[in-house]
Amino acid sequence: MNCIKCGISVPENQVFCDTCLADMEKYPVKPDVTVVLPQRKEAVVSKKKSRKRTIPPEEQLRRVKSRLRLAHLTLAVVFICFLLVAAMLLKYLQG
Repeated sequence: MNCIKCGISVPENQVFCDTCLADMEKYPVKPDVTVVLPQRKEAVVSKKKSRKRTIPPEEQLRRVKSRLRLAHLTLAVVFICFLLVAAMLLKYLQG
């Protein structure tokens, strides 16, 4: 949230900053005067620059190939474990 008088950032539950409140206390408003507060404007949020690094295509390809090799190796180990368990189960059922 921003102070509606000067625009600096203020906590969520406040309308004016401490400096503007102190200035306003110097010049109090009479009880019979109608005060109209200005509409609160939405703060403009600046777009942040992306900090994402661009990776060269050669490096991307190397990483993909590395992950693919790891996936193939994992699949081969799982398949071999499956065959071993199946072989032990067949031997147990026959014997």
